Amino acid sequence: MVTGHQRGALIATLLLFLAAIYISSGLALKSDLKELLPPDYQSVKELNRALERIGGVGSLIVVAQSPNPDANKKFMDDLASAIDQLPDGLVRYYSYRTDEVRKFYEDHFLYFIDVADLEILHDRLKRKIDYEKFKRTPLFLDLEDGQDDDFTVRTDDIKDRNKGKFETPVSTFDDYYGGDWGRMLIMVIRPYGETITLDSARTLVSSIEGIVDNLNPKSFDPGMSVGFCGNVKSTIEEYETLKHDILSTALLCVALVAAALIIYFLRVRVIFILGLTLLFAVACTFALTRFVIGYLNAQTAFLGSIIVGTGINYGIILVARYIEERKKNLLPPKAMKIALNMTLKSTFLAMATTMVSFMVLLIARIRGLSQFGFIGATGVFLCWLSTVLVLPIFMLASERVLRLVKPKSTVQRKSAFLTLTARLASKSPIVIVVTGVLMFVFAVSIAVRFAPNSIEYDFTKMRNKVSVDSGTEALEKEVSKLFKNSMTPSVVLVERPEQGLEACNAVDEQNMRYPPEERRVGTCHSIYDLLPKDQDAKLAVMKKIDALISQVWVRELEGESRDGIDRLKKSILGRAMEIEDLPDSLTRHFDDLKGNKGSVVFVNPRPGMLLSDGRNLIKFADTIRDIHLADGTLLHAASPSIVFSDLIKIIKAEAPILTLASFFVVVAFVLITLRGMKLSFEIIVGLIWSIVMMIGVAALMDIKINFFNFIVLPLTFGIGVDYSLNIAVRLRQEGPSGVANALRKTGLAVVMCSATTTIGYFVLTVANNQALVTFGQSAVIGDVASLIAGIFVVPATIVVIDRWFRR
Repeated sequence: MVTGHQRGALIATLLLFLAAIYISSGLALKSDLKELLPPDYQSVKELNRALERIGGVGSLIVVAQSPNPDANKKFMDDLASAIDQLPDGLVRYYSYRTDEVRKFYEDHFLYFIDVADLEILHDRLKRKIDYEKFKRTPLFLDLEDGQDDDFTVRTDDIKDRNKGKFETPVSTFDDYYGGDWGRMLIMVIRPYGETITLDSARTLVSSIEGIVDNLNPKSFDPGMSVGFCGNVKSTIEEYETLKHDILSTALLCVALVAAALIIYFLRVRVIFILGLTLLFAVACTFALTRFVIGYLNAQTAFLGSIIVGTGINYGIILVARYIEERKKNLLPPKAMKIALNMTLKSTFLAMATTMVSFMVLLIARIRGLSQFGFIGATGVFLCWLSTVLVLPIFMLASERVLRLVKPKSTVQRKSAFLTLTARLASKSPIVIVVTGVLMFVFAVSIAVRFAPNSIEYDFTKMRNKVSVDSGTEALEKEVSKLFKNSMTPSVVLVERPEQGLEACNAVDEQNMRYPPEERRVGTCHSIYDLLPKDQDAKLAVMKKIDALISQVWVRELEGESRDGIDRLKKSILGRAMEIEDLPDSLTRHFDDLKGNKGSVVFVNPRPGMLLSDGRNLIKFADTIRDIHLADGTLLHAASPSIVFSDLIKIIKAEAPILTLASFFVVVAFVLITLRGMKLSFEIIVGLIWSIVMMIGVAALMDIKINFFNFIVLPLTFGIGVDYSLNIAVRLRQEGPSGVANALRKTGLAVVMCSATTTIGYFVLTVANNQALVTFGQSAVIGDVASLIAGIFVVPATIVVIDRWFRR
């Protein structure tokens, strides 16, 4: 096909290329962590159910800051008026003032004070009434100008003692949500629908940002600034950061790989052909991904750079051998045939081991990992297939236009480093082997000491770096100080309000089973927590108070005394307060999207306990994950935190299994395909050495395992075999005396392969996502270790073994 039907094959390839680009361009990107777990996982199902019923518990928070509190208040009032004009279905409700709540508590304060204080108030009132009655008898003689405070009905001290029962969940200044003496005010906006959906989040944020721009905050005060936080905003920020990281790392990867190839081949045409071949394979990979999966997630989004860095290796090996044969003045078809014959086995085995490393991830319960395995395996296979089928078409077609190698060209690329390596491997292999063994032992000792603390539990080291330092998360950290409870509580969905009270009792009971220092739940709130406590006892006292203020003498009171009595009379409903008596501004947070009251229960972590520590998060999630009610009903809590907790637990359980499975599958594959025990042993030695060195160096750099970077180990297995295999096969082709020639020719190509693969991983270290950075760092370490094993350890081991058998 290559020689006889080049034109037809070229046209068909280009058409397929264009079709693949068109199809892959429709791939969606989902940045939510719940996309990493299977949809039938309990925590994912509960989170999805919560999103459907209540739209999540997220919000958009508008933060206005200036040195002028009055300007801040005016801005918030104008913002509220503008939001009222937005179309229905965008904003569910917003909160920024406490007027209605404060008035409700003032009007019904008798219900929210302690029974003992009610008794004190009753006694004061009785004393006042008795005094007024006595004033109207002939025996009364006013010997003092005025009256003692004991004869007044004071309530201020009672209200102060019960102040905590009247407080809102957010700190306030002059009835506005905020702090810093009014220099920072906030508005909490709850959207309709699924708050975590990117489109709805974008629509809401853009609408509010448009309003803010039209209001012109600087017109209220020159020093005013307005910012946004909350998980509605962070959803967009994380997505945009992910997109930026994908684009920036991809462009950087292409630029650096192209520069490396130009330095190595010194032929622009070769770069173009390699690039076209690789882009064809990548486009086909993501086109197939769209059909099979339909989207990319936070883990698979960066596979483009990884596939480019790894997949180009096969083309480098083939083109390097092709140019070597062309320099012997062979015709292009003949040179390509020899190059394919001489590199097919080694590149296929290298591809197959890398592909197997990816495929092992298919058994992972984490959906993100199994998708990573599928896309990665497909990508490296298509890169190799494209190399042996498409690259020859492009190369031979280009040779018809312009010769790639000048006639009688004898220029040989040389490397002083590889010449030295060849000399060491052939003259002093024992030195390399002994050095390698010592490094191996040292790395093992470091890894063993590091292993107990190798899991990364600090989530702040896995977040968006820009957001943590100066973006949404930095602002949210300041705003969170205004909230009495967590800004992102876990929720429990109940079928009726009474069930919410039972759920909180069950949560408290489950939490109390742990020792005090191990308890992770702080508070649990249902709509019933808004109602007064001890209403039966309070009603009995209020009945006595009502009897007092209903006497005829009371109607004759005047001034402040009469006003106070009137307020008391208004505060008494004559019955127990019910949910229907509560203002909407208090209850709506507990309602679902259909308006059913009391459908939601909120569970907050213990104050001062950081859920950014994975150990705390796991214990908190385990405490509230399953809630057993007295009647046998089983409820489940829902939140992104619980999803993340499951992610950590699965990684902790599966990482060793997946790693060992990948290792043994790769080793078995090498043994089965190579058959020769000597060659297989030499390659496995290089593989094990590179793995241990990678772990040891990562331990020295304190790079801990997280939900993203632990897959570096299985990937390193493929690379570790790749480099060692190409060197070992060439050494076996050259024979015992061909160490220097093999390292000078194939060794240089392997170094180039390592450079491009390292670039593919290195570009990830400049990303904003810190988990991705650790992935890139670990992978670069693994690639460098594999290269050292390939050009030092394996050649030296082969020479030592050959000499041993020749004795």
